[in-house]
Amino acid sequence: MKQFPKIWLKRLFAKATLPVLILCTNFSFSQSGKIVKDIYEPLYSNNTWNLKALDSIIPDSVSVLGLGEVSHGSLDLLILKDSIVQYLVQYRNYRTVFFELPDFGMVMSLRNILHDVNDTSLIRLDSIINKENSILPAYKKALIPLMRWVKTYNLTHQSDMVNVIGIDPIADANIDMFYRYILYKYAIPISGENIESLYNKWYINNSSELDRLNDLITWYDDNKTFVKRKLPKDEFSLLDYHISIQKNVLMFEGKRKNNQKSVPPSTLFYRDSVMADNVINFGSGYKSIIWAHNGHIYNGNLSLGERLKNRLNENYFILLTDFAQYATSEYGDRSNGSGAPVISTKKFRSNQLSTASELYTKYGGRNGIYIYQTNEDISERINSIDVTGITSILGGRKSFDALVVFDNIGNYFNTENK
Repeated sequence: MKQFPKIWLKRLFAKATLPVLILCTNFSFSQSGKIVKDIYEPLYSNNTWNLKALDSIIPDSVSVLGLGEVSHGSLDLLILKDSIVQYLVQYRNYRTVFFELPDFGMVMSLRNILHDVNDTSLIRLDSIINKENSILPAYKKALIPLMRWVKTYNLTHQSDMVNVIGIDPIADANIDMFYRYILYKYAIPISGENIESLYNKWYINNSSELDRLNDLITWYDDNKTFVKRKLPKDEFSLLDYHISIQKNVLMFEGKRKNNQKSVPPSTLFYRDSVMADNVINFGSGYKSIIWAHNGHIYNGNLSLGERLKNRLNENYFILLTDFAQYATSEYGDRSNGSGAPVISTKKFRSNQLSTASELYTKYGGRNGIYIYQTNEDISERINSIDVTGITSILGGRKSFDALVVFDNIGNYFNTENK
């Protein structure tokens, strides 16, 4: 086995329920160096994780941090992401978390509670998340404690709150909900009897939900100036954002309808372009974290990450997660065509051509955070497990700035009675 040259290690000790981490702050290789030991506590202990090593990895100049996950369904790595978000909020002044989720629906409901200083209950957060069928159970188990933590933080920092925003134009389950929301909350109260013509049109044409949403968006565009005068500034800004997202939903759905068995590349590129625009438009003035899959965060193939690298340059930092050997992950099967997905769990093997696998097989590198530096002996590829359990390998020139490598990723973290 080859030896790491010039490597600085920090060993992070945690409970048995989480893998041991080694932070390696150099991706270049020469002779081995000093080993420093620190105690790192898991998220649900009385102490928080000691993630000060991130200070030497993430420059102060970074305004947007892409925090990727190799899978949406591996609880151990999602819990680590919880800890990273908490640390960046507390000690690095990050105040916005963008999620690879639609804003209308769950995220908007969570945001309303997170910003309500008169509501000190945490139970409503749990209820909203548990009712959401579009995310995997492991994702819910990680999101609940994170949102509880954000709520507690906001109650004690009322003039400097953390914000959560959904940036994804995919919103299949919310189309009916959204058109009714616009109709009853805005169109009828603002335009009154003038909406009757739309009702008649929908009745005569037996219009679908998508057609009705299209008509209401047209109503909004035609009456935008009047609507703006009627609403408080913040409410109008949020409505305008949701309308713009729904326009993208309609375009996305139109592209996807042409190919039901698989999503064509042009559709995926379009989706990532929308998410990139949303980050730019709503992240201004605040340090932001993007919580999303590696496949969106990494720099390559017209992804969200590549678009942000091109626009923000070094102000966008990419921190991905991967595994060297095996990952146990949930995934959802929607082949039945209706209702919530059927959830299964599977053990996935790391692609031997991935950076994580090569670090392990060539150098014995495992369980650590590796800073990117050009090295011809190590590939620039990452594993990807999508929400349906399909695996692939992604790569490009400088795909990431730093890579969290787990030896094995489990799905075993016990959040009960914590």
